[in-house]
Amino acid sequence: MKKIILAAILAVGMVSSTFALNLSLGVKGLLGANVGTSVDGAIADVTSIAGDPEARTNFLYGGGAYVDFSLLGPLGLQLGANIGQNKVTVTDDAGNEVSTYKELLLDIPLLIWADLKLGPIGLGLGIGPNLSFSLGTDYSIAGATEAVKELLPEISVNKAVWGITAGANAKIYFNKHLGLVAGGSYTLDLQKKEINLATIQAGPLIEFKRSVLYANLGLECKIF
Repeated sequence: MKKIILAAILAVGMVSSTFALNLSLGVKGLLGANVGTSVDGAIADVTSIAGDPEARTNFLYGGGAYVDFSLLGPLGLQLGANIGQNKVTVTDDAGNEVSTYKELLLDIPLLIWADLKLGPIGLGLGIGPNLSFSLGTDYSIAGATEAVKELLPEISVNKAVWGITAGANAKIYFNKHLGLVAGGSYTLDLQKKEINLATIQAGPLIEFKRSVLYANLGLECKIF
Protein backbone atom coordinates (compact mmCIF):
# COMPACT_ATOMS: atom_id res chain seq x y z
CA MET A 1 0.00 0.00 0.00
CA LYS A 2 2.82 2.40 0.87
CA LYS A 3 4.50 1.66 -2.45
CA ILE A 4 1.28 2.45 -4.31
CA ILE A 5 0.88 5.77 -2.47
CA LEU A 6 4.53 6.66 -3.12
CA ALA A 7 4.17 5.80 -6.80
CA ALA A 8 1.05 7.96 -7.04
CA ILE A 9 2.80 10.93 -5.41
CA LEU A 10 5.74 10.60 -7.79
CA ALA A 11 3.40 10.38 -10.78
CA VAL A 12 1.52 13.50 -9.74
CA GLY A 13 4.80 15.32 -9.20
CA MET A 14 6.08 14.36 -12.64
CA VAL A 15 2.86 15.46 -14.35
CA SER A 16 2.70 18.78 -12.48
CA SER A 17 6.34 19.54 -13.29
CA THR A 18 5.80 18.64 -16.94
CA PHE A 19 2.84 21.01 -17.22
CA ALA A 20 4.30 23.71 -14.96
CA LEU A 21 3.23 27.16 -16.06
CA ASN A 22 5.97 29.74 -16.49
CA LEU A 23 4.83 33.27 -17.22
CA SER A 24 7.02 36.12 -18.50
CA LEU A 25 6.25 39.64 -19.71
CA GLY A 26 8.49 41.60 -22.05
CA VAL A 27 8.85 44.95 -23.81
CA LYS A 28 11.11 45.68 -26.78
CA GLY A 29 12.16 48.22 -29.35
CA LEU A 30 12.14 47.29 -33.04
CA LEU A 31 14.31 48.28 -35.99
CA GLY A 32 13.55 46.71 -39.35
CA ALA A 33 13.65 46.96 -43.12
CA ASN A 34 11.67 45.69 -46.08
CA VAL A 35 13.74 42.83 -47.52
CA GLY A 36 11.61 41.59 -50.41
CA THR A 37 8.31 43.45 -50.50
CA SER A 38 6.60 42.78 -53.83
CA VAL A 39 4.83 45.63 -55.65
CA ASP A 40 2.02 45.48 -58.19
CA GLY A 41 -0.90 47.65 -59.36
CA ALA A 42 -1.48 50.71 -61.51
CA ILE A 43 1.61 52.57 -60.31
CA ALA A 44 3.69 49.48 -61.05
CA ASP A 45 2.24 49.44 -64.57
CA VAL A 46 3.32 53.04 -65.08
CA THR A 47 6.86 52.45 -63.84
CA SER A 48 7.17 49.31 -65.97
CA ILE A 49 7.39 51.59 -69.02
CA ALA A 50 10.87 52.55 -67.86
CA GLY A 51 11.63 49.17 -66.29
CA ASP A 52 10.54 46.88 -63.49
CA PRO A 53 9.33 48.74 -60.39
CA GLU A 54 11.21 48.22 -57.16
CA ALA A 55 10.30 48.67 -53.52
CA ARG A 56 13.10 50.71 -52.00
CA THR A 57 14.43 49.49 -48.67
CA ASN A 58 13.31 51.78 -45.85
CA PHE A 59 14.29 51.54 -42.20
CA LEU A 60 11.28 50.90 -40.00
CA TYR A 61 10.90 51.74 -36.33
CA GLY A 62 8.54 50.51 -33.64
CA GLY A 63 8.06 48.90 -30.28
CA GLY A 64 6.07 46.13 -28.71
CA ALA A 65 5.19 43.95 -25.77
CA TYR A 66 4.61 40.23 -25.34
CA VAL A 67 3.44 37.57 -22.94
CA ASP A 68 5.32 34.26 -22.88
CA PHE A 69 3.62 31.12 -21.50
CA SER A 70 5.61 27.90 -21.07
CA LEU A 71 3.03 25.13 -20.76
CA LEU A 72 4.71 21.83 -21.62
CA GLY A 73 8.31 21.85 -20.46
CA PRO A 74 10.10 24.41 -22.66
CA LEU A 75 7.21 24.53 -25.15
CA GLY A 76 4.48 27.14 -24.95
CA LEU A 77 2.92 30.19 -26.58
CA GLN A 78 3.98 33.78 -27.06
CA LEU A 79 1.36 36.46 -27.74
CA GLY A 80 2.60 39.88 -28.82
CA ALA A 81 1.43 43.34 -29.84
CA ASN A 82 3.76 45.54 -31.90
CA ILE A 83 3.14 49.07 -33.15
CA GLY A 84 5.37 50.56 -35.82
CA GLN A 85 5.62 52.16 -39.20
CA ASN A 86 5.66 50.56 -42.60
CA LYS A 87 6.92 52.46 -45.64
CA VAL A 88 6.92 51.32 -49.26
CA THR A 89 8.69 53.61 -51.74
CA VAL A 90 8.29 52.66 -55.40
CA THR A 91 11.16 53.66 -57.68
CA ASP A 92 11.93 53.19 -61.37
CA ASP A 93 15.14 51.73 -62.81
CA ALA A 94 16.85 55.10 -62.60
CA GLY A 95 16.17 55.26 -58.86
CA ASN A 96 13.61 58.02 -59.18
CA GLU A 97 10.82 57.98 -56.62
CA VAL A 98 7.43 57.33 -58.20
CA SER A 99 5.18 56.93 -55.17
CA THR A 100 5.39 56.47 -51.40
CA TYR A 101 2.99 54.68 -49.09
CA LYS A 102 3.37 55.06 -45.31
CA GLU A 103 1.22 53.52 -42.60
CA LEU A 104 1.09 52.97 -38.87
CA LEU A 105 0.62 49.27 -38.16
CA LEU A 106 -0.51 47.13 -35.26
CA ASP A 107 0.85 43.58 -35.55
CA ILE A 108 -0.53 40.82 -33.32
CA PRO A 109 1.60 37.66 -33.62
CA LEU A 110 0.71 34.38 -31.88
CA LEU A 111 3.71 32.05 -31.88
CA ILE A 112 4.29 28.47 -30.86
CA TRP A 113 7.34 29.23 -28.76
CA ALA A 114 10.14 27.15 -27.23
CA ASP A 115 12.41 28.43 -24.44
CA LEU A 116 15.70 26.56 -24.05
CA LYS A 117 18.58 26.92 -21.58
CA LEU A 118 22.25 27.08 -22.53
CA GLY A 119 24.07 27.72 -19.29
CA PRO A 120 23.23 31.24 -18.06
CA ILE A 121 21.75 32.16 -21.44
CA GLY A 122 18.20 31.39 -22.49
CA LEU A 123 17.39 30.78 -26.14
CA GLY A 124 13.93 31.09 -27.65
CA LEU A 125 12.45 30.44 -31.05
CA GLY A 126 8.98 30.23 -32.53
CA ILE A 127 6.67 30.51 -35.51
CA GLY A 128 3.01 31.33 -35.97
CA PRO A 129 0.33 33.51 -37.60
CA ASN A 130 0.33 37.31 -37.57
CA LEU A 131 -2.65 39.64 -37.91
CA SER A 132 -1.80 43.16 -39.07
CA PHE A 133 -4.10 46.18 -38.68
CA SER A 134 -3.59 49.48 -40.49
CA LEU A 135 -4.08 52.36 -38.01
CA GLY A 136 -3.32 55.28 -40.30
CA THR A 137 -2.07 55.83 -43.86
CA ASP A 138 -0.35 58.46 -45.97
CA TYR A 139 0.12 58.15 -49.73
CA SER A 140 1.89 60.42 -52.23
CA ILE A 141 2.76 60.38 -55.93
CA ALA A 142 5.88 62.17 -57.11
CA GLY A 143 5.07 65.11 -59.38
CA ALA A 144 1.32 64.80 -58.79
CA THR A 145 -0.86 67.71 -59.89
CA GLU A 146 -2.94 69.64 -57.37
CA ALA A 147 -6.08 67.89 -58.65
CA VAL A 148 -4.54 64.48 -57.97
CA LYS A 149 -3.26 65.58 -54.54
CA GLU A 150 -6.82 66.51 -53.57
CA LEU A 151 -7.92 62.95 -54.30
CA LEU A 152 -5.06 61.20 -52.49
CA PRO A 153 -6.43 61.60 -48.92
CA GLU A 154 -9.51 59.68 -50.06
CA ILE A 155 -7.67 56.37 -50.29
CA SER A 156 -9.14 53.10 -49.10
CA VAL A 157 -7.08 50.28 -47.62
CA ASN A 158 -7.96 46.78 -46.50
CA LYS A 159 -7.47 47.28 -42.77
CA ALA A 160 -6.58 43.73 -41.69
CA VAL A 161 -4.09 41.40 -43.39
CA TRP A 162 -3.08 37.88 -42.39
CA GLY A 163 0.51 36.74 -42.48
CA ILE A 164 3.11 34.55 -40.84
CA THR A 165 5.97 35.44 -38.54
CA ALA A 166 8.98 33.64 -37.11
CA GLY A 167 11.52 34.74 -34.56
CA ALA A 168 14.35 33.87 -32.22
CA ASN A 169 15.97 35.55 -29.23
CA ALA A 170 18.63 35.20 -26.58
CA LYS A 171 18.22 36.38 -23.02
CA ILE A 172 20.33 36.72 -19.94
CA TYR A 173 18.82 37.46 -16.53
CA PHE A 174 20.39 39.98 -14.15
CA ASN A 175 18.57 38.32 -11.25
CA LYS A 176 15.73 35.85 -10.73
CA HIS A 177 13.10 38.03 -12.36
CA LEU A 178 14.65 40.63 -14.75
CA GLY A 179 16.62 39.98 -17.91
CA LEU A 180 17.92 41.53 -21.14
CA VAL A 181 16.54 40.11 -24.40
CA ALA A 182 17.90 40.54 -27.92
CA GLY A 183 16.60 38.86 -31.05
CA GLY A 184 15.24 39.02 -34.55
CA SER A 185 12.03 38.23 -36.38
CA TYR A 186 10.69 37.94 -39.92
CA THR A 187 7.13 38.81 -40.99
CA LEU A 188 5.56 37.94 -44.33
CA ASP A 189 2.05 39.04 -45.34
CA LEU A 190 0.14 36.23 -47.03
CA GLN A 191 -2.56 38.64 -48.22
CA LYS A 192 -1.91 41.65 -50.43
CA LYS A 193 -2.37 45.13 -49.04
CA GLU A 194 -4.41 47.11 -51.58
CA ILE A 195 -4.29 50.90 -51.81
CA ASN A 196 -7.16 52.37 -53.84
CA LEU A 197 -8.54 55.83 -54.51
CA ALA A 198 -12.03 55.77 -53.03
CA THR A 199 -13.38 57.93 -55.88
CA ILE A 200 -11.87 55.87 -58.72
CA GLN A 201 -12.64 52.22 -59.45
CA ALA A 202 -9.89 51.62 -62.00
CA GLY A 203 -8.09 49.10 -59.82
CA PRO A 204 -5.58 49.42 -56.99
CA LEU A 205 -2.85 52.05 -57.21
CA ILE A 206 -0.53 49.72 -55.36
CA GLU A 207 -0.74 46.13 -54.20
CA PHE A 208 2.05 44.75 -52.09
CA LYS A 209 2.95 41.95 -49.75
CA ARG A 210 5.09 43.06 -46.84
CA SER A 211 8.29 41.10 -46.31
CA VAL A 212 10.18 42.65 -43.41
CA LEU A 213 13.05 41.68 -41.14
CA TYR A 214 13.28 43.12 -37.61
CA ALA A 215 15.97 43.27 -34.94
CA ASN A 216 14.77 43.86 -31.40
CA LEU A 217 16.17 44.67 -27.97
CA GLY A 218 14.26 44.79 -24.70
CA LEU A 219 13.64 43.66 -21.15
CA GLU A 220 11.81 40.61 -19.84
CA CYS A 221 10.29 40.08 -16.41
CA LYS A 222 9.64 36.56 -15.20
CA ILE A 223 6.50 36.48 -13.05
CA PHE A 224 6.77 32.82 -12.08
